[in-house]
Amino acid sequence: MQETMITEDSRGTALRVLLAFVLALALSGCAAGIARDDLFVRLRDGTAPMIVDVRTQGEYDRDHIPGAVRIPFYAIGTRLEEMGVPKTEPVVLYCEHGPRAGIGAFLLRLAGYESVYSLDGHMKGWRIHSLPRETREPEPAAGTQRKSSSVDPFNTVDGSLEIVQEPIFGGRAAVYEAGRGHARSVVLIHGLGDNGMQDWSRLIPVLARKYHVVAFDLPGFGRSSRQNALYSPERYADFVNWIVRKYVQGPFIAVGHSLGGAVALKFAAAAPEGLERLVVVDAAGILHRVALSKCLLRIGENNGTSGSAEKVNDLTRAMLDAMETKSVTAGIENVLADPALRLAVLGGSPARIASLALISDDFSAELDRIRVPVLILWGERDAVSPVRTAKVLAARLPSARFELIRNAGHSPMLDQPERFNDLLLAEFESGGDSAPKPVPPADGSSRTGVCSGKQGMRFTGDYDLLSLKNCRGVEIRDASVRRLEASGSEAVIENTKIAGEDAGLRAFRSELTLTNVDITGNVALKASRSRLDLAGVRLEGRTSAVTVEKESFLVFSVSRTDSPVRKGYMHGSSTVQNTSY
Repeated sequence: MQETMITEDSRGTALRVLLAFVLALALSGCAAGIARDDLFVRLRDGTAPMIVDVRTQGEYDRDHIPGAVRIPFYAIGTRLEEMGVPKTEPVVLYCEHGPRAGIGAFLLRLAGYESVYSLDGHMKGWRIHSLPRETREPEPAAGTQRKSSSVDPFNTVDGSLEIVQEPIFGGRAAVYEAGRGHARSVVLIHGLGDNGMQDWSRLIPVLARKYHVVAFDLPGFGRSSRQNALYSPERYADFVNWIVRKYVQGPFIAVGHSLGGAVALKFAAAAPEGLERLVVVDAAGILHRVALSKCLLRIGENNGTSGSAEKVNDLTRAMLDAMETKSVTAGIENVLADPALRLAVLGGSPARIASLALISDDFSAELDRIRVPVLILWGERDAVSPVRTAKVLAARLPSARFELIRNAGHSPMLDQPERFNDLLLAEFESGGDSAPKPVPPADGSSRTGVCSGKQGMRFTGDYDLLSLKNCRGVEIRDASVRRLEASGSEAVIENTKIAGEDAGLRAFRSELTLTNVDITGNVALKASRSRLDLAGVRLEGRTSAVTVEKESFLVFSVSRTDSPVRKGYMHGSSTVQNTSY
C-alpha cells in the first residue's frame, strides 16, 4: 500500500477548506432566499436583479442562469465595487449546491452590500426543474472566429446579451445584439421603467430578419447599474453615442420611445455620423412641465370628469402657476446637480432623477438642428405624453412625418404591435423624405368671423378678422387670419398663421392654447389678464414680440420670439405685467 505523506502545508490547506465549508453553512443566513419561480418570472419580465454565478469558469461554461455574470466567490466584493454596482442594489448569488454562494454572501455583507439574496436550490435545483439555461462555448482555437454568446432573451437566430462596463456613468450596462450579418443597423432606445429593452420584445425578432439590431438597458434601468447619478437626456445621449461607436458600423436608424424618444432627439441633434433617419415614439417631456401637466388635466376632463373633479383641476392649475417661480426652477437644478440632494429629495432613484431631468430640459434648439428624416409614431390614447407633443414635433422638425396609431396608448409597440411594426418597416424601406408640411391658406380674405356668447364654434380658412367675445370651447385650426381678438373667451388655436398690421393677436381676460401658430405684427401678441399656453409658436414683432399690460400668465414650450427687444428660443413660464419683449 502506498504511503500518503501529510505535510504541514497540506494540513493547513485541508483545514482552511473545512473551515470554509463549515463557515458557508453557518453563514447561509447572511443572504435572504429568493425562490426559483420568482427569479424565473422576473427574468421573463425583464425585471431581474443582478445575478452572479460564483462557480468556476468550467461550470459556468457548461450551463448558467440567463444573464448571470461569473465572479469567483472569493473576489465578489472587490469585483462588484470595480464594476460600480451600488451597495443598495439587489444581488442574487448562486453556486452548484450553496456553500460557495454562502461565503460570497458573507463577503458581500462585510463589504457593505445591503440586499444580498441566495437562490433557493442553486444551480442544481434550477437544472432539475428544467428552467432556462444558457451555455458558453469554449475559447476558439487560434485563427478561428469566435461565435457570439447564446444569451438571447428575444429568441432570435443569432442574438446575444452581454454586460459591459460603460464610461458615461461608470457602471455596467446590458447590451443586446442580433442580425449581425445585415448591413444596416437599428438602435433601439427604451423609455422609463425597469422593463428596459424588454419594451421592444415584439419588435426585435421582426427587425433582426433584415437589420442588425442593437438594444440596451439604459443605465439606471433593467439589468444595467442603478446609481445616484444625473440621468439627464444629455448624458443619456452621450451613452447612446458610445453604444453606436462601439457596436455599429455603417448606416443606422435610431428609434426612441418615451424618455428614449427625447434622448433620440438630443442624440440626433448632434448629427452623429451614419445616422440615416430617426423614429420618435410617444416622446415624453418636450413640452414645458406646466404645459404638460395642464395637457394631462385636459385629458382627464375629456374623459368625463365630474363637477367636483373640475374644481380640483382648477385648484391644481392654480398651484402649478404659483409653483413656477425662478426659485423653484433653481431648486430643481440644484437637486439634480448635487448627489446629496438627489439622495435626500429623490431617494437616489434613477426613475425619479431621470423624470425630473427630462421635464426640466429644453429641446428648442435641438429641434432646429435635426436634419435627418423623422417618423413620429403616437398612440391615439396616450395619457402620458399628449398628442399635442407629436403635433409640435411634426410641425417644427425640418423633415418629419406623423402617424397616429389607433387604439394604442403610451406604448403602441406593445398595444398594437402588428400595426406598429408595419409602419416602422415601411418607413425603413421607403428611403424617401417626409411629405411636405401642410401650410395654412394664404391670407387676403375679407371675411369676418364672429363668436359672441356661444360654445363650441369652429373656424378654419381665411379671415380678415376673427372676434371672440365671451365664448367657450372655440377651435381655430388650419386658418390664416389678419387679426384675432379674444375677450372673455377660451379657445384652442392650431396650425394657424396670424399676420396683423398693428397687433396680430389680442387677448383680454381669455384663456388660449396655441399650438404651431405663427404670429406677426408691429406687436405680435398683446395680452391683459389672460392665460396663454404657447407650444411650437413663433412670434415676430416689428417693435416687440409680446406686450403684456395687466397681470397675465404665459407658458412657452419650444417656441421662439423675434423682435428688436428679444430674439431667441422661449421655453418657460411666468406671471408678468407691464412688460414688452
